[in-house]
Amino acid sequence: MIRTILAVGLIALAASCSPKPAEKAEATAPAPGEAGDVSNWTCENGDSFRMTLIDDRADFLFKDGITATMAPAMAASGNLFKAANGTDIFHTKGNEGFLQFGGKETNCTTPDIGE
Repeated sequence: MIRTILAVGLIALAASCSPKPAEKAEATAPAPGEAGDVSNWTCENGDSFRMTLIDDRADFLFKDGITATMAPAMAASGNLFKAANGTDIFHTKGNEGFLQFGGKETNCTTPDIGE
């Protein structure tokens, strides 16, 4: 996932350096909510969700229809996402993650990310 985030950053940097007409840039810019890097997660407590990385956020869609948005945060290892409420987090390393959401904590895994 770190490689994906770095690759997206490098592509954005390269794109900002090349001159493009304003109309062309607007036509190719992703629309809000457009799918980015998507991974499907299953958790030990029975929860499951889809996480979509878009620009500088991670959007979550849980199996019961609940949605959440979290921003990347500094982590000593892996990737950490925090919600604005300060209590909901998702910490990943490889294809494993720890979810603290809605007062519940659980471990999760995804087949969508290689170890």
